[in-house]
Amino acid sequence: MNMIKINGNEFPLTLGVKEVQQVLGVGEKAARREIKELNDELTKKGKRIIKGRVFTEYFLDRYYLR
Repeated sequence: MNMIKINGNEFPLTLGVKEVQQVLGVGEKAARREIKELNDELTKKGKRIIKGRVFTEYFLDRYYLR
């Protein structure tokens, strides 16, 4: 699995539904909705996405977690 280092901590390159659920403390449906929303934002910026997953760096930036 590809890992990235952020602030001295290692994270997977992308987060799936279960990871988003854990971080945000939400259910599966809400996690899927958040991933889709973030991926829609990236698509509008002309970025490529992985359906059902969100890039960790973008997720952390958008939720002010780093």
